Amino acid sequence: QLTGEVPPEICNQGDWLLILWFNQLCPPYPECLTEEQIGYQDTSNCEEECPDSIEGDMNYDGNVNVTDIIIIVDCILEIS
Repeated sequence: QLTGEVPPEICNQGDWLLILWFNQLCPPYPECLTEEQIGYQDTSNCEEECPDSIEGDMNYDGNVNVTDIIIIVDCILEIS
């Protein structure tokens, strides 16, 4: 039951396979981690930040759905 954000320093740990499935880790995830390594994460307790570009799967759950649209609308309203 890991929670919080994955620090970018994890990318400096050498060549080893890290599997983080089924935790509560919040995006954004370090670029060195693949979707297969991250797997499913329960992001319901994560603070939602508006990214620089708004598109698609905003809550990183692997699907584009109504929740993503709500996040996009909230980001647009926050920007304006």
